[in-house]
Amino acid sequence: MHRPSRFVLVLTTTILLGATTQASWYNPFSWFKKDPPHTIIVTGNFVKSRVLAELIQYHTELPILFLPASSSDDKLYMLHYNGESMGIGSDRFTEFIYTLRPKTVLFLGNERYAPQSYIDQLGNDVTVTVFRNDNWERIAQSVASLLDLPKLPKQYKKQMEHFDDRNNLIKEKGVEGVRRRFGPSDTPQPEADPGE
Repeated sequence: MHRPSRFVLVLTTTILLGATTQASWYNPFSWFKKDPPHTIIVTGNFVKSRVLAELIQYHTELPILFLPASSSDDKLYMLHYNGESMGIGSDRFTEFIYTLRPKTVLFLGNERYAPQSYIDQLGNDVTVTVFRNDNWERIAQSVASLLDLPKLPKQYKKQMEHFDDRNNLIKEKGVEGVRRRFGPSDTPQPEADPGE
């Protein structure tokens, strides 16, 4: 009887470990120690929406899924509360949401921030809550009521004081705490808000 060589055993082990590592890289469950998230925040990667989404995440540890900021960008970015991020092709939006199996998906912002086309992709298996308003302070108040975060509107308003009317950081206002570590370099910085 012929015994397999060490080379064949090492090669087989390497291939199996590589396949397992590749699968866990895409598997968003690897980011959640106990259970998948009950809620996911979805919005565009713009200054106003990102500041609000990250404040919500700070209080709730909910993941954020940033939609592409422009039609030329075809990537979504999942931002975990630990600062890590993952880019996902926008054509995999539905697959990604259903892989995580959240009970609720919160869409923040009007059509420019959270296009209806993404909302329409989700079926009846998940509760979809949409906060459509042009006034981000009102969105903050509504989310605060829903998630029982009474300090959220005031904190959002205070954070937005660090930006000028074009959503540029005002350097003199002590912005060190405004932007936290966004994770790996593949997570883009927020764009200027659309239509402003």
